[in-house]
Amino acid sequence: MKQALFAIICAVLIFSCKKNHDVNTPATTPDTLGTGWTKIETGTTDFITDVFFTGSTGFCIAGNTILKSANGGDSWQKVFQSAVGSATRIENIGMGNADVAGFVCGSGGSYIYSTKNGGASFDSTKMAENDFFDIFYVSPQAAYAVNGKFWKSTDGGKTWNSIYTFPGSGSSWQTLSFVNDQVGYARVHNTLFKTVNGGVNWTPITNHGLPDTQFGTLFFIDQNTGFYSNEKIIKKTTDGGANWSTVYTSTLSNTYHDIHFVSPQIGYITDNKLILKTTDGGATWTKEVAMANSRIVELHFTDPNHGWAGADHGIILKFVN
Repeated sequence: MKQALFAIICAVLIFSCKKNHDVNTPATTPDTLGTGWTKIETGTTDFITDVFFTGSTGFCIAGNTILKSANGGDSWQKVFQSAVGSATRIENIGMGNADVAGFVCGSGGSYIYSTKNGGASFDSTKMAENDFFDIFYVSPQAAYAVNGKFWKSTDGGKTWNSIYTFPGSGSSWQTLSFVNDQVGYARVHNTLFKTVNGGVNWTPITNHGLPDTQFGTLFFIDQNTGFYSNEKIIKKTTDGGANWSTVYTSTLSNTYHDIHFVSPQIGYITDNKLILKTTDGGATWTKEVAMANSRIVELHFTDPNHGWAGADHGIILKFVN
């Protein structure tokens, strides 16, 4: 998601630093956190590029390091660091339950790391394939991953088999969203695909009008209703991806927009340093969080009353209603 986003952020920060040598440093702008949101420092200064919870147990990623929280995100400890070097960033998290989790590598290494004991130990699987982009658990044992091919694990993420190769080529960000173990959607090589048999077969959805994207995400609430983002817009479908309408357009710099809905009406998106919320299915959006100096990447909610977001400078934003 995040290789391109990380490069953009670095460039912006370097430019900002150069500017500050030439002008007076402005007064620090405070963070604006809506009701229920708190800011937590994880102890790292790296970008938190993904965060995922099941109940009060969760993991987040900071570069090539995995951190764990056992108390709902209030405190964090390092449980794993990639042995293949800092050039290989761990990109995405999936969880089957509080004990079972998987982590995929992009940006230089096609590894999948997994744990079946809540992070006490990890299995490392080197895949002779391209970098991985996304991982999705549909049960504690069944997990899916994508890297131009569709992969399935039946042992919680320790071993993987390729069951489908997507047509086309390219290195654009690839994303998965499943509504159950059989029905899911994928955005691969800037093409939208749907499966109704657990990834054995995928059908391209044509003439949908979705723009190409360098990085973005899919989030489906059910078989019909889903959301898609690219660097500037959020789009919505109510007919299984056949047609899409724009429900949000960013006025900020190009950035990654994550999406998480907790019901058909209530959802959240990230937009640079903002978190926005809708209570009407995306028709209107209100500002929940505005960070002064931290860009926000990932969102994850376990229910309408508990959510988390990952930002740079090692910051986790936690929501409790």
